[in-house]
Amino acid sequence: CNPGVIGNKCNQCPGNQLFQSGTGLCEDPANFLPFGIGAGDVQLTGGDLVTITLGFNIALRFGLTQHIQATIGSDGYVSFPIPLGRAISISSLQLSSSPVVAPYWNANDARSSRIFARVLSDNQTLSSVLTLLNAAGDGSGSGGGDLGPGPQAAQVSIIPDDFRPLEALVVTWSSVQARPGGQIGRTSGLPHLGFNHYQLILAWDSCQTFAIFLFNNIAWQVGHLGVQPVSRIWDGQQLVDSGTHGFDRTPKVFELTSGCVTENALDRACRQQVLALPLNTIGLAQTCPANLRAFRRGVRFRRVIFTDNPRTTCVVLYRFPSATCCYQNGILVRQGASAGWVSANGQAELTDLELSTRDVCCAAGTCRRFFEVRPLISLAGFPRMFFGWMWGDPHLQTLDGLEFTFNGHGEYWMLNAPHPPTNSTAIVQVRTTPLPGTNATVMVAAVVAYSTNAGGIRHRLQFNAENSGLRIVLNGVQDLTESITALNITDGVEMFDQFQPNDDLTFIRIVGGSIVVTLPNEAAFSVTLVNLTVIPGLTVAPRLTESFQANTTGLMGVFNSDSSDDYFSRSGETLPSSATERELFFDFGQTWQITAAESLFFYPEGQGPRDFAFPNFIPIFSDQLNVSDEVRSACNNSVSCVFDATSANDIRVGVETMNTAQQLEIARAESANIAPLIEGEARINGFLNQSVVYDIIVTDTGPVNVTLGLADNTVQPLDFSFNFIETNMNVSTYRLLWTPRAGDNMTSFVFTATDSEGLITILQPLAVFCPCENNQSCVTLDPAADGGSAQFVRLTCSCNESYAGELCANDRDGC
Repeated sequence: CNPGVIGNKCNQCPGNQLFQSGTGLCEDPANFLPFGIGAGDVQLTGGDLVTITLGFNIALRFGLTQHIQATIGSDGYVSFPIPLGRAISISSLQLSSSPVVAPYWNANDARSSRIFARVLSDNQTLSSVLTLLNAAGDGSGSGGGDLGPGPQAAQVSIIPDDFRPLEALVVTWSSVQARPGGQIGRTSGLPHLGFNHYQLILAWDSCQTFAIFLFNNIAWQVGHLGVQPVSRIWDGQQLVDSGTHGFDRTPKVFELTSGCVTENALDRACRQQVLALPLNTIGLAQTCPANLRAFRRGVRFRRVIFTDNPRTTCVVLYRFPSATCCYQNGILVRQGASAGWVSANGQAELTDLELSTRDVCCAAGTCRRFFEVRPLISLAGFPRMFFGWMWGDPHLQTLDGLEFTFNGHGEYWMLNAPHPPTNSTAIVQVRTTPLPGTNATVMVAAVVAYSTNAGGIRHRLQFNAENSGLRIVLNGVQDLTESITALNITDGVEMFDQFQPNDDLTFIRIVGGSIVVTLPNEAAFSVTLVNLTVIPGLTVAPRLTESFQANTTGLMGVFNSDSSDDYFSRSGETLPSSATERELFFDFGQTWQITAAESLFFYPEGQGPRDFAFPNFIPIFSDQLNVSDEVRSACNNSVSCVFDATSANDIRVGVETMNTAQQLEIARAESANIAPLIEGEARINGFLNQSVVYDIIVTDTGPVNVTLGLADNTVQPLDFSFNFIETNMNVSTYRLLWTPRAGDNMTSFVFTATDSEGLITILQPLAVFCPCENNQSCVTLDPAADGGSAQFVRLTCSCNESYAGELCANDRDGC
C-alpha cells in the first residue's frame, strides 16, 4: 500500500486492523473499544455525505437540556439531533440550534471510509468505558480548563469517583479520507493523503455526561478546501475548540454537564444509594403478561408477593427468574413506585438495599433514577400459548386447530413434545375405556410427564377419573389430590393460589374446577373431571408456546400452524385432512398405541400394560348411528354432541360434551388472544403555553378501544385533547395534544387500551412540566412540588439576569 499513489486502497486491512501511515503497516487499534458489525455496530453507508440517528433508553444530559437521540454524521460529528450541513465553519456552527460533539470535524469522504456506531448498555462494555474514562482523566491528557460558571462543556482531568455510566454511544471513524477538492490533491479521484482513525465515546448516567476523544492515526490535517479539522463541542451557547491534534494519540475527556445541579437532600440520597447498588448483570429484555388473566393459561410463576397496597399483586416468573411483574386490579403496572423490576444477578426479589433505594428515589419524585439501574418491565413479546384438547367420546382438536373423533380403546400417545431450547420433553399419555354397554369410549386416566435429555423422566403425574372425584398421584407414591383440590380458584384479578410439590411443578385451579399444571419448559396442561352420568371421564388440554413447534408427535399431530399434516402416523405416513373416520382410526390413531416399554402409567397390583391394550377393538362410527330428532334438537346440531348422545344412548352425555366443547373454545380464544400492545415515550415534556404532541401506538389483531384518563389524586389539565389519527394494518395511532398552562399541577395521564375480549393494557408516562415564564429554562427536579404523584414532576426554574421570581415572571429591568 503506497499512500502517495492516488486511489490506492490503503484501507484494506484485515478485520478491524487500521492502516498506519507512519509505518505502512496494519495494526490493531489498541486504544479503541471494539467496533464493526461483529461488535454490534451499524455502519454508515450510501454515499459521500451520510447520517444515521440512534435512540437512547436513558436521556443524555448536554448542558441544560436532555436528549433521547443523536445523529451521527460521516463528517466526524454527533449532533442532537438535527444533522449538520456540509459547511464546517465556526460561524455556521454557532448558528446551529443543535448541540454538537465533533472529535475531528471535516468534510470526509464516506465512500472510502468505514464508519460505525452503536448504543450500548451492557455492564461489561460500560465497565471498559469507565476504565477508559479514568485512564484518560488521570492527568495524562491535557486536562483542566473549566470554561467558567454554568453547565457548559469543559475538558477535565479527573472523573468523579461516584460516576458510573448507565449507557454509552460509541462512534468510530476508521480509514477516513478527505473529500476530493482539498488544498492537496485537487482531483476528481480519491485523495491520497492516507487515513485518519478516531473514536468518540459518550457516556452518561442520569446526572452527568462525559465525552472521550480517542485518536489512533491522524495522517492528514488539511482537508476539504484547505480547512483544518478540529475538535469542537457546541452546546448551543458555548464553543470549545481544542485545535488540531496532528499525530497526538492522547485521549481527550470533556464533561458535557456540571454534575447534578441544585440537588436537595432527598435527590442526593437517591443518587448515592443508586450508585451503591451492585451492577445489574441481567439483560433488559424481560417481559410480563399484560394481565393477570394470562396466568389462568398456565404461565408459570415462582411465587406471589402481596404488597402493602391491597390492589397490587407482584408475581415472579419462572421464565425470567430475575423479573417481578406487578399488577393493580389485574393490569400490569409499567411506571412508578408500584411497577415491576428486573433485579440484579438473577435474584427473584429486591434486596433490602434495593427496596430502600426505590423508596428513597420515589419519595424524591425520581423513581426513574432507580429504574435506570433496575429497569422497568416491558410487556411486548410475551409468548402466545396454543391450545389443543381431548374430551368426550373422545374428540380431539389438535394444536393447529384440526378437529376429529377417535374412539380407540387402550393407552395412547396423546402428545410427545420435545423442547430444544431447554433440552426437555413434555409428554401426555391417555387411557380410554368403553362406556358400559357401548362401543363408544371415554378417557378415564392420563399421565403428564416431564423428562430431560440428560436425566430422563423426572416426574410422572397420573390423573385418574374415579367415582369419588379426580385423583392425582406424583411418581406413583405421592398423592397430591387433597393439596390440589383445596386450592382456591385463581380468577386472574384478585385471587391467586398455587401448590408446588417441588421446584419443577406448579399447580393452580381455575374457573370451572380445572387443574392446570405447568412444567419447567412452560408446557401447561389443564385436566378436568367430567361427569358423564354413567362413569366419570377426563378432559385434557395441552397449552404450548411456539418454541415447541415442528417437534410434536402423537394424537395431537404436528404442531406447526399447518393443520394439513396433523394426521401424521407413527409409521411416517401423513393422512389427508379429508381422511374418513375409519382411515383415521386404523391408519392414524391406532398407530399411536403405547407399548409396554413406553408406558408411563402406574398400574394396580397384578396388572400391567397388556391388561389395557385392546388392538382388536372396533368402535362405532358416525355412519352407523341412527340419530333421533330429539338428539338433534337437544344438541343444537353440535356434531360431537350428536355423536356422543347417540353412541352412548344417553342425551345427557352428548349435552355434557357440547358444554365442555364450548368451555374449551372460550379458553382457547382467551389463550390465543394477546392483550393490546400500547407504546409511547416514557415521558411527556411540557413547557408553559407551548403545545406538545405525544403519540401512542396501539397494536392488536382486532378492534381496540383506547381511552385517556387521569391517575388517582391527579387533576385534569386546563388545555388538552386526545384523538384517533389513523390505522395501518393492525397498528393504530392516537395523539395527545397538551398545552401546559400556569394552573396545571399533578397531571398524570393514563392511556388504556381494551380489546374485544376485555384484555386491558395501560401506559402511564411521566409528565414533566416546566412552568417558567419569559422563555426561561428549567434545570432540576423539585420533589417538594411533586404533590405526591409519582408520574408528574414540576420542574424548578433557572432565571437569567433579566428575570426573577419562582417562575421567572418578574422583569428585573436591566437598565
